[in-house]
Amino acid sequence: MNFSTRITEMDYSPVRKLVPYIEAAISRGIKVHEMHIGQPNIKTPDRFLDGIQSYSDSIVRYTNSSGTSDLRKAFEEFYRNNGIKLGADQLLITQGGSEAIVFALSTLCDPGDEVLVAEPFYSNYESFIRMVDATMVPITLH
Repeated sequence: MNFSTRITEMDYSPVRKLVPYIEAAISRGIKVHEMHIGQPNIKTPDRFLDGIQSYSDSIVRYTNSSGTSDLRKAFEEFYRNNGIKLGADQLLITQGGSEAIVFALSTLCDPGDEVLVAEPFYSNYESFIRMVDATMVPITLH
């Protein structure tokens, strides 16, 4: 089986490269202060945990791929309260920030385009940009 050039030339995330070193250090009893990118550091709302505990259906079904109307309306209100006028029909709900970034890059970039990225940056930005055949141009912040 042959893999695409796109995937064979893609770098591993630097975060993933560090994980074996972290695990080895922990196994040797070394205290490691893990500051993983994207790891939540806020308390999960009780309402969410209560909803999981009280869920009784034997099948967890997919919801509408564009998000429930309540969720989209909540985002619309959030943005409006922050001076941004967007209709619920203009919002795309994703599973996370990385998926949203890849969708945005796929929508906006043509092969060979350059994407300006403030540095330091999330290490996976470069992979996302390469996935759409664009080039990252880092701009160092001071």
